[in-house]
Amino acid sequence: MALYMNSIIFCILTLVCNLQGGPTLVAKFGSPECPWSEQLKKEVWHSPTFNILLEAEGIEKDEVAPTTEDRNLPVFTLFSSEGDEIGSLGFLLITPENYVDLFKEMIVIHKLCFSKTELSTEQRLHFYRKAELLHMTACEEKLMQEGLAQDKGVDFLIEQYAKVVKDHPRRAHKIKQEIRLRMPDDAATEWSLAVISFQAKRDNLDHQSQIVQPLEKFLRDYGIDQNYAWKCHLVLSEFYKENNQLEKSKQHAQRA
Repeated sequence: MALYMNSIIFCILTLVCNLQGGPTLVAKFGSPECPWSEQLKKEVWHSPTFNILLEAEGIEKDEVAPTTEDRNLPVFTLFSSEGDEIGSLGFLLITPENYVDLFKEMIVIHKLCFSKTELSTEQRLHFYRKAELLHMTACEEKLMQEGLAQDKGVDFLIEQYAKVVKDHPRRAHKIKQEIRLRMPDDAATEWSLAVISFQAKRDNLDHQSQIVQPLEKFLRDYGIDQNYAWKCHLVLSEFYKENNQLEKSKQHAQRA
């Protein structure tokens, strides 16, 4: 039912977007020595298909030179007709048609986010995750705040925990406490927290025993829950395999 409602909302907002003023797509490319910039120019930006599809959607084009502050190049940034940044995409191994589809989706999500449309927690979470993937910072922040205010469960708290766990451990700890107050001793919730913590430690730490600590703790506390234990063993098996710990990898693979 939620997916059906999402489809209806998407169709309505697409129609509204098409009736209003068009947005602008601004491109910034790196130097001629940047292979990704040159490929994106040739295969997408100057593609007849890309330009025809943009025109059909009422999306204008503009190319500007990067500044010294621009680090992630090349980049396409989509702006609303009012000049507000909607979202951005970098170099992706997708077709010009796929790029335009993503820009259309950005426009719809932006309109949805700043409209008075009533959304369920499930719908809001769906669009929040889309906004995160499409680098739609303003929408992402707005949907997060509304989700935290609306959601009586832990879905948005878990999303918030994932956002801050790497760089703000104290804040992450407080969020984790609130999650556990709402969902005490829940294997599914603890599995989500363990995976997020593992991924954060993997990015920030080098010592294997510290990196796998969240997953090892989950196995000690919830290893009897077969719905998640096998997943945990599988993740550990892959991790040890990538780090040439083949015996440990084999042990966890067998348990999985």
